[in-house]
Amino acid sequence: PRGRMLFLFALQYAAGVLFFVLCFELFRELVQNPATAAVLTLGTAFLYPGQACFHDLFGVFDGTAVVFLLVAMWCRVPGVVFACLLGAFWIDERAVIAASFPFLWIKLREGLADGWRQLLLPDRASIVVPLAVAVTLGLRLWLTKVHGFHLPLGPESDVSATKFFQSARLDRLPIGLLSPFKLHWLVVGLAAAWLWATRRWALLVLGGAAVVASTAAALAVVDITRSLAYAFPAVIISVGLLARAAGQRFVFGLAIVLLASALIVPSYDVKTGAAWMVPSVVKLMVSPLLWR
Repeated sequence: PRGRMLFLFALQYAAGVLFFVLCFELFRELVQNPATAAVLTLGTAFLYPGQACFHDLFGVFDGTAVVFLLVAMWCRVPGVVFACLLGAFWIDERAVIAASFPFLWIKLREGLADGWRQLLLPDRASIVVPLAVAVTLGLRLWLTKVHGFHLPLGPESDVSATKFFQSARLDRLPIGLLSPFKLHWLVVGLAAAWLWATRRWALLVLGGAAVVASTAAALAVVDITRSLAYAFPAVIISVGLLARAAGQRFVFGLAIVLLASALIVPSYDVKTGAAWMVPSVVKLMVSPLLWR
């Protein structure tokens, strides 16, 4: 067991390093400035998506699923995109809800599409996303019918919106919503404001719906932080929109502010309570790997 645990830890840590490489490459493509891309990437190291692969030593692999989503956004080879989406979907079903972000990313990559038709209808590049969703859902239905592979849903499995919205849990709503991205939510808000000001209604509505869907999925379960982390691609897409709207100087200044705020605001993992995220070095000191 010790050897298998070390292998899984190494796998997650490698995924964590790849997360930062992908963030830098995506940010550099969007802002066309390596310095700004480096600051933005450094800021993600203090957000839950950037910490997940190093913080999570319980084998849920959400950080790896987010990495798969980022590879799907970075890569332009349809077969690789399809495989990465399947990898993310089979790690956790919440990635299926977040698949709308790679879909919008592919649509926007070659130029800002404004119309409902251009954004909604799949083309040769984006068809891999609904195809991966369809294959996943088809396999799920087959496994359920043939092998009784039912998803655990309901209050007894900590999946219930009515169970969450009890008075004892409402006090952790603000920190639960803030915890995955901290003040990086400001990037999403500024991008939405720009879309509103420029009357790009289709992208505003569809992008907003994608964020709302991931947020609703997070609020329906106990582990809010790691569930909402799947919406991290919204931050990357928002950076790209702001880079088009405001220019490099504004984005660099915003990147500095985001990095400073991410350093100051503590990281919390909100589940049944709001717990400070203990650094990986401290967690390893009490890990079963060191037990004799």
